[in-house]
Amino acid sequence: MLNQKTNELLQAASGPPTDLDKFGQALGVIEVERRELNVDGMVLPKGKGYKVILNSKKPARRRFSLAHELGHIIVESGSLATPQFRGGPPSHKQLENLCDKIAAEILMPEEQFQEHMERLGLQLSSVLQLKRTFDTSFESTAIRFADFLPFPAVLSKWSMVSGQLTHSWSRSNGRCRPFKYGMPKGNKAKDLTEMGPQRAFKSSNVVRSSEPMLRSQNSLKGERYQWMKFPTESLAIGPQDNRYVLSLSRVGETTSEPFGN
Repeated sequence: MLNQKTNELLQAASGPPTDLDKFGQALGVIEVERRELNVDGMVLPKGKGYKVILNSKKPARRRFSLAHELGHIIVESGSLATPQFRGGPPSHKQLENLCDKIAAEILMPEEQFQEHMERLGLQLSSVLQLKRTFDTSFESTAIRFADFLPFPAVLSKWSMVSGQLTHSWSRSNGRCRPFKYGMPKGNKAKDLTEMGPQRAFKSSNVVRSSEPMLRSQNSLKGERYQWMKFPTESLAIGPQDNRYVLSLSRVGETTSEPFGN
């Protein structure tokens, strides 16, 4: 993803955690400013280098937003001529997704991250130590962790909405193919949801349970759907008024026969 020169600059600045100031300066960043913005961050040309502006209202996203803006500088190969915005219009989605991937590599270099994963173990609780080691958010660390697992796994997020713990999104790692996994919104998903995420929301520990997901696969007869249960670990993060749960399901192994319609 990064060329040889950029990799060398990153290695010189990597810890972990990555020294973003040092890496940014090596890429030509002259100034980093924090002020209120309507987007997460932006980068613009300044003199012979660049100025990065970060949203002061989102301090928790500071490191990822800065790494994302450095991604724009890398993509433009030193020829960035117009301001680039983190959280900009939908038409920039492909570029924004690429810069998100570069940001993840800057903050959590693949080789280092996998070495720490193997040392800590391939369970959800390891994400807490990885988060501290790489100075990243729990959510972005968990996504990186799930992507590098050597077995099919799905990471899901649950958030409190109107007093009800609600499924927000699911993300499958590359080893899930050719199957897709998800938890459709609506009454059926609510009826089939087990107690793992709910119990985790009230706990400070990892909760293990058997959780349902909808597995789908394309075939000559169209897309086939099947509800399955999988061994799942759930862990809550954040204060009570801003708390959420991440669940990691090992979808390569089932805990029961298929169920539901």
